[in-house]
Amino acid sequence: MKNTHFFAVLFLLSLLVSCVQKRDSSEHQSDVLAGTESKFSSYRYDQDLVDELFEELKKESEELKALEKDLEALDEKWSSKKDPIADYLSKSQSYYSSAESKLGSIQDTVLREKIQVKVERSNTAFALSIAEIEQLRNQISLNRKKLDDLYLALKIVLTLPVIEKFQKDEKPATTELKEQLQQQQDLLLKLETMLNK
Repeated sequence: MKNTHFFAVLFLLSLLVSCVQKRDSSEHQSDVLAGTESKFSSYRYDQDLVDELFEELKKESEELKALEKDLEALDEKWSSKKDPIADYLSKSQSYYSSAESKLGSIQDTVLREKIQVKVERSNTAFALSIAEIEQLRNQISLNRKKLDDLYLALKIVLTLPVIEKFQKDEKPATTELKEQLQQQQDLLLKLETMLNK
């Protein structure tokens, strides 16, 4: 059941990324970039503009809201639970570490080696018995990373047209810069002339 839900979210995220090209985010009028959102009226470098723009897009998109809800539900369901498998693995591994440590205290070398063989066999059998568990946990970890990667990629791909539109529409004129440069050059010339008198 948990894998089905996880793969459904993964599929939905992949679908959203592939549909991004069909959606025209470049038509989006951003309050954040226009400075009407108080948080970014004077932008600082420590603020995350990608996240702010994505939040703005999310407010307008039921599809993005549903995706966010699915991701949050997945996190809540699996991260808030006590992990009995981790507890099981931890206790078993702790036992074998403790047994190995105690073996060193046995003075009789023949007895120590005999018990060590039993512990090693048991540990090997345990490792084989949990191979499927480890494989599933590894796959879940890989999928979590993939979900995170796709979600970040989606944020970037959806907000890129918004910033590009801003860059195109709001590009400042160079008139004032040219005027300032001319004033500097005039003053430089004046200073050099005065210095050479």
